[in-house]
Amino acid sequence: MNNPSPQKGFTLIEIMIVVAILAIVTTIAVPAYTGYVETAQRTEGWNNLNGLQLALEEYYIENGTYVTTMEDDYNSAALNWSAKPGAGGTHHFTYSIAACSSGTISTCYTITATRKSDSSTLTLSGP
Repeated sequence: MNNPSPQKGFTLIEIMIVVAILAIVTTIAVPAYTGYVETAQRTEGWNNLNGLQLALEEYYIENGTYVTTMEDDYNSAALNWSAKPGAGGTHHFTYSIAACSSGTISTCYTITATRKSDSSTLTLSGP
């Protein structure tokens, strides 16, 4: 009596089905993840812009003018302000201050956050 032992393993069809399911899940998950990352980075930019705007207004109350420069893309000693890094401790934006187009820096300002990866910008103006 020769009883052949049952075969072990997966058939080619079973492996192809698993690969197809993984491909479908990947095509859905990767764009969703990318969207979440971009949303988080925009939130970082807006939060830092709002903090910089608050620091500018406090400086104006104390000095009667807006500060005109920043030491670098992330810090202003005159404002006692530093950009908070995003997830992973990375800065995804650079920040700048300029006089608004309709006046001088003593009356109004425009602050801009420029994304490093694609140079898109977020802008706040005041007052």
